[in-house]
Amino acid sequence: MEVILSSRPFFPKVARTDLLNPFGDLTSTLVPPLIQRTRDTRSLPEGITCGAIHRVDDQRIAKALTTRAPAPPYPVATGARLPIAPGSAFGETFPTASSLLRISMPAYSASGDVAMVYTYEQCGGDCIYENYFVARYIEGHWRVILNRRSHTWNYDPPVQSK
Repeated sequence: MEVILSSRPFFPKVARTDLLNPFGDLTSTLVPPLIQRTRDTRSLPEGITCGAIHRVDDQRIAKALTTRAPAPPYPVATGARLPIAPGSAFGETFPTASSLLRISMPAYSASGDVAMVYTYEQCGGDCIYENYFVARYIEGHWRVILNRRSHTWNYDPPVQSK
């Protein structure tokens, strides 16, 4: 199974910034530049892939997500893996994909030693994980000092085939 990484940086219109509330100043100053850098950047840098993560042009992903395909039968059998974006052609376009990953551009503190990145992962059916990673540059390496994860559900109805 592989992870499809969108080539376009991503930050949702409505994000779970409440996940960062307990961390106050450390993170609150990083959210606005994270949003701005992400919206101002058209493509992630080349080379952000490894192992099972494959960077794919966002237009190809968008086409797969908006093209209708037969939805899986409901109810789904126990233990069956739900496809990403049921009722779309995503599964046909990327048959070995286990998830669709979208990431933001990083935002940096004024001192340059703290960075934040947001990730959004569609893992099948209506399942979505959101993550905020905060890293600090320590002794020549970026080290994650905070990972706030939220498991949410996409309540938009799936695309129905005609």
